[in-house]
Amino acid sequence: MVKQLEKMFYPLTVFMVFIVLIGVMNNMMFLLLFIPVFLLLGFIKKYTISYRLTYKGVTTKAKIIKYESYLNFDEDLATSRRGDVKKEVLIMEFTTKNNKVIKGQPLKYDINVPELEDKDFEYPYNEKFIAFRDFNPVGQEYEIIYDKKRPTVFTFKEFLGKHLNVYLNLIFILSAIIIAAFIYIIIEYSIVGTIASLFN
Repeated sequence: MVKQLEKMFYPLTVFMVFIVLIGVMNNMMFLLLFIPVFLLLGFIKKYTISYRLTYKGVTTKAKIIKYESYLNFDEDLATSRRGDVKKEVLIMEFTTKNNKVIKGQPLKYDINVPELEDKDFEYPYNEKFIAFRDFNPVGQEYEIIYDKKRPTVFTFKEFLGKHLNVYLNLIFILSAIIIAAFIYIIIEYSIVGTIASLFN
């Protein structure tokens, strides 16, 4: 099933966008149909990646070689928003079974970064803020799983397969909604007539 989904992904994307555009050319309300369409495509992508990592992934150790976590905000910015502009960079390095060195950022990870609340951003800085500022996990190793065919796609092992069933259920629900809408569009509107109207 996953192989078929991967092969069909781009043709399916083109087909769905085409049908939605046919609907939009007849009724602007069908613009809303782009929401479930793009959600479906996103969940298909997440599902196929998670499935490959879960059932065909390779386990190894990866070392953190670069970590940056800093607060880049204007002093006048509202305190409640300062946490939203924190930027984090995490680069890991590992060697595949084929002795290829891979560097990149995992899809999901948890390195126990000290958590801050809004009040922790206020000056003078408290111990929690200082611990966050001085936190440096470079050199630490974590167990990861990478895609054998695309080793740049990897994640922490603890996150593996957690949402597979959720993704699959959402794919089924969104597919049912989209299929019903597409059947209505195809029955209600003439595809050939809609395209021909563009040249009149």
